Amino acid sequence: MHPNRVITTMTTKRLILPWLMLIGMLPAMAQNLDYRILCSLQQHRTPAMDQTMRWVSNSLVLAPAVPAAMALGGWMAGNQPTLHNSGQMGASLLTTGGITIGLKYAVGRPRPYQNYPDDLVSVTQEPDPSFPSGHTSLAFSTAVSLSLQYPQWYMVAPSLMWATAVGFSRLYLGGHYPSDVLTGMLIGTLSAYATYRIQQQRISQAQIPDPKVMLPAIKIAF
Repeated sequence: MHPNRVITTMTTKRLILPWLMLIGMLPAMAQNLDYRILCSLQQHRTPAMDQTMRWVSNSLVLAPAVPAAMALGGWMAGNQPTLHNSGQMGASLLTTGGITIGLKYAVGRPRPYQNYPDDLVSVTQEPDPSFPSGHTSLAFSTAVSLSLQYPQWYMVAPSLMWATAVGFSRLYLGGHYPSDVLTGMLIGTLSAYATYRIQQQRISQAQIPDPKVMLPAIKIAF
């Protein structure tokens, strides 16, 4: 082998090796950061805050209730845009739920209190794996869908604040690592955006004629 080629190969290895070592250390670094954050939150728990965070976490029932209420209201009022929006939100929730459940059992990450039984105590007990947070993913799926459909500040701000509160409640209660919650946020957001874009493309491609435009033609025909 040519001496210059040997030198180039050795230089390349010296440049790449530190990055490979850093990548290999990232999971352990993230796990350590997750652990320290949960320990800090656990030290600041109070009975009143425990009850509040339980209520916030349980408010996830709003995720399926919102599209159901929109579908019922749209059907009763004959409002097609509201029906379309409820369908998009439902599709986003189904997509989010499918991805979340698939990752949970593919990764199989134990809950924090299962990994650190001597240090971390959970306010709630969950039977399924930890990664990612299903509460967070479904909450953000709902909130982002509403924000895209109704982009007024008085809809966007409360929706995203609620979803963020649900994610924080999962950390406070000790049921999830921060990385579980962040991944749940990403899954819910991307699912909502993807299904919203698909919905908009289908509506634009449908090219449904306006009934008001068709009415004169119908009168002339008769």
